[in-house]
Amino acid sequence: MSEIRIGLIGFGAWTRSAYIPALRLDGRAAVTAVAAPSAATRDRALAELGPGIAVFPSAPELLAAADLDAVTVAVPDRAHEPVLTDALASGLPLLFEPPVASDRPGVERMLDSLRTAPQLVHPDLELSYLPVVARLREALDAGAIGQPRTATVRLQAGWGHPPRHELSVVHTLAGWYLDMLDRVLGRTARRVLVLNGQDTPGLMQSRAIAHLDYGDVMGTFQVNIGAVGPLRIDVEVNGTDGDIVCDPLAGNWRLRTRELPHWSLARQPALEPPAGWPGVHECLRAFLDAVEQGAASTGMRDAIIRQHQVGLAADRSCESGTWENVREI
Repeated sequence: MSEIRIGLIGFGAWTRSAYIPALRLDGRAAVTAVAAPSAATRDRALAELGPGIAVFPSAPELLAAADLDAVTVAVPDRAHEPVLTDALASGLPLLFEPPVASDRPGVERMLDSLRTAPQLVHPDLELSYLPVVARLREALDAGAIGQPRTATVRLQAGWGHPPRHELSVVHTLAGWYLDMLDRVLGRTARRVLVLNGQDTPGLMQSRAIAHLDYGDVMGTFQVNIGAVGPLRIDVEVNGTDGDIVCDPLAGNWRLRTRELPHWSLARQPALEPPAGWPGVHECLRAFLDAVEQGAASTGMRDAIIRQHQVGLAADRSCESGTWENVREI
């Protein structure tokens, strides 16, 4: 395939800080069209990308008029369902930001659409593409800490309470943080029990703790998006013979065992400088590889469907106060 023609649906901060730098570093694709509802944003796209691109006020107009090889979608969460519906109907390979909708009925509708969509569908789950995630999986598979028994992901951020969101915070973030944990462990959760915050009415809270039943491993996802301190993500896995602790954003990890109880340190960083977040370069490259090769899947369609099923179970648990089974995809 010659140069891949990309259409950007949405030209906000994430597209400009993540997609554009990642596309430029990769070098195989050119942005040829942008859709944005604001005239000021369309003018900004022309100024930053050049006057040769086509600009449109809506996703349907871009999808109908532009000659493209693939599209990306990065729009506010409330617009995800209608925009993703239009993008899936186009049949073009699609890179998009989760969640697929901002309420549970919308998620259920979109999961049905994702299951049957004929084209390449690739959610931007950048944390799952971090080199250190693959390295931790290798260490666990090699028995570095014996049999894993507990695993925890902790997120601290000052993002605050998302407006007009009808999913729980665990559901909203599952695509990134729980998929990362699944990949480290090589397992998927069977059941979920959520202790939800009570700062505001509704499912969406700034703080929550999700307990995840992996069968032979007990998992935990601890979230605080109302933190005062800086952004921090930690992954910790405790096994029968040792412990692994990781800072995935930096790519740093450390290991200790019963035989060697002093921490040994290692680093597997993502491509630098990061585009938006570490892992975006790797995630976008996987998408472009698949587009270039005409592949029908990168394996990430099932991943996002799976994590939305975990999220739906988390939402049910917030309401029932009990363990909820994760439904099969």
